Amino acid sequence: MAEQTQIPVIPDEYFVAALRLIGMASLEGAYHASEFRKVGAVYDLLNELLEVYGQENSDSALSKKEAGDAEPPRLTIDHLFIIEVAVAFALERGKLEEQKELAEAVRSGFKEHNDAIRKQSEQSSEAAVS
Repeated sequence: MAEQTQIPVIPDEYFVAALRLIGMASLEGAYHASEFRKVGAVYDLLNELLEVYGQENSDSALSKKEAGDAEPPRLTIDHLFIIEVAVAFALERGKLEEQKELAEAVRSGFKEHNDAIRKQSEQSSEAAVS
């Protein structure tokens, strides 16, 4: 039986930091045109999620959600990989020097999480082949 990989949790503050870091790196021209579309889409999604999170936390605990409320946006595994790569690119290209310590911590947190997902995926595909 294959060993189950433990997926570490990414702290909420890392998502907020990733939003800030990607925004700063974008202003510094960290991304090539081909990368910018993906990075920009993830930045917009993170920003939207942050707004939803802020609204949910500011609402009274007694207020009920409307039945017609739209489903909040969701991050996919692909988005998490893009965040990891976007922060790594900005670091490699020297665009986050003033925030280097934070950027390295955020990149490391997403990488650890994503590596566990990659490993779990490999184990699943090996188990399926056997």
